[in-house]
Amino acid sequence: MKISLLRAVATAVAGYLLLGSPGGTGFDTQRPVWTPCADQPGLQCAPVVVPVDHAEPGGRTLTMAAARLPARDPARRLGSIVVNFGGPGVSGIDYLAWQPQQFARLNERYDLVTFDPRGVGRSSALDCGKESATLSVDQTPETPAEEAALVGAFEADAAACRARAGWLVPYLDTEQTAKDLDVLRSVLGEDRLNYLGYSYGGALGIAYTQLYPQRVGRMVFDAPGASSTRVSSEAAPDSYDLALRDFAKDCARLAGCPLGRTGGTKRLERFIAGLDARPVPVGSGTLTDGLATSGVATYLYSSDTWPDLRQALRDAFRGDYTALYDSALSWQDSAAARTAISCLDDYYRPSVAEVRDAARNAAASSPLFGPWGTWGALACQGWKAGPGQWWLAGTTPIRAERVLMIGSRGDPVTPYPYVSHLAAWLTGSRLISVDGDRHTVYGTGEPCTTRIVEDYFVQGKDPGGDVTC
Repeated sequence: MKISLLRAVATAVAGYLLLGSPGGTGFDTQRPVWTPCADQPGLQCAPVVVPVDHAEPGGRTLTMAAARLPARDPARRLGSIVVNFGGPGVSGIDYLAWQPQQFARLNERYDLVTFDPRGVGRSSALDCGKESATLSVDQTPETPAEEAALVGAFEADAAACRARAGWLVPYLDTEQTAKDLDVLRSVLGEDRLNYLGYSYGGALGIAYTQLYPQRVGRMVFDAPGASSTRVSSEAAPDSYDLALRDFAKDCARLAGCPLGRTGGTKRLERFIAGLDARPVPVGSGTLTDGLATSGVATYLYSSDTWPDLRQALRDAFRGDYTALYDSALSWQDSAAARTAISCLDDYYRPSVAEVRDAARNAAASSPLFGPWGTWGALACQGWKAGPGQWWLAGTTPIRAERVLMIGSRGDPVTPYPYVSHLAAWLTGSRLISVDGDRHTVYGTGEPCTTRIVEDYFVQGKDPGGDVTC
């Protein structure tokens, strides 16, 4: 995992950004008026006004949607925990409304608060006006014409976003959202931010710890992942291959396994190769080899969805591609915001020739996920390069006293070595290592992790060091 940034740049940028407190601008003096959410009546909602550009607090503003589940035992209330469910580009409000029961113990003593980050959902959602152009091209190109079509599709997507939301697009980066998070902390009346961040939400939390170290409360980063297309393209082949091998071995034990009884993946690889030669229509769309690979990858996020993947592959091998296609498109609603945030965070802009060589090398060890993951590094074509994710620089360790980090050894999305690296960099943090095949752990019922996280938030109990669950 390559995570590099010159120490001088990181130090200079961090020193400047620490001056970016919202204090004194008026945004931190707002007091929320909580009312039942119109579209999620189980939650209470409140608007929070933030500057579009925190460097220009007197300029244009946007309204960030926040929601909460009030503490069920108000007499013993400990405060608020803000939850970010990852993405980037995911609505926190929809996620909290969907699975509030997974936070039952925390919700006894805490208000559970979440929000739709800027550019997402109810917070000035980024609307680029059309379906992504990449859905109609080969996402694992093998000819110059296919390469040009893919680059053109990425550039067309970026141009469409700028044309429709030029006022917002430059300010969708993680740094701006971390500053929104501090406005929310102040609006909630909290001196310190208690926070639970899943996946990309962990990266957002890490950014917050460096912007506002004096305001860090109890924080848990579960499978903290970067928003970088570079990190994603480097991590994808190895981590997804591991998850696919585990799936295939498990499948081989069961009657009717669509991959056969050998524990191998050759049948799936032949199926994907066939789609590369001849994509198939599905409804009004087309299932390409790249989309099929995306569909498989989505099912691999957790071993809980392995039964769904088995059925989707059975159907696909019989000529019904609907489930696999729908799985591939399940993230399309958040695709524009996810790409914008990732590209604004990242300085990485490789050439087509560099990606072509990398894809060829990746295919040698990972025929299925290698090209798919590597060609994704071109997703930021047409987007202005950002300064790099200075908060994940990894060059100079920083103090993150008693922050909890969770890493699953079989996580296909945020590889365990990456989480371990971050935990070593955040000195004073505690790493909870979990044996399992899933992306994010807390809230799934894993008893060891559940006990540690809930004792930490409710009792302030420090596990005292790294723990293996």
